[in-house]
Amino acid sequence: YGWFAIAAGRRMSGQDEKGEVPSASARPPLPGFSAKTERWVMELVYGRRCEAEEKYLKERRLNVPVTKVPLYKNLGFRAIKHPSYIEVRPATPSVASKASKA
Repeated sequence: YGWFAIAAGRRMSGQDEKGEVPSASARPPLPGFSAKTERWVMELVYGRRCEAEEKYLKERRLNVPVTKVPLYKNLGFRAIKHPSYIEVRPATPSVASKASKA
């Protein structure tokens, strides 16, 4: 197990028999990693990060957060609660009430 793990680790990281990483043809590091990080570590961490993001997006699509909540429509005004503020505007008369006045 010991010698095989060491040899497999060298193959996965792109090291040659001397333990050196060839730099001329090496691929650039993944976003968020330095060039000194081994390639297999970058791919493992980056893959997990992508899976977590996909899981979050799936949950977010199933449970969309409520962004606007109507509070009231009274006395010629309407109020809508947003996440960071409350919007109060004059209530617009409906089409039906305009037609009945004419």
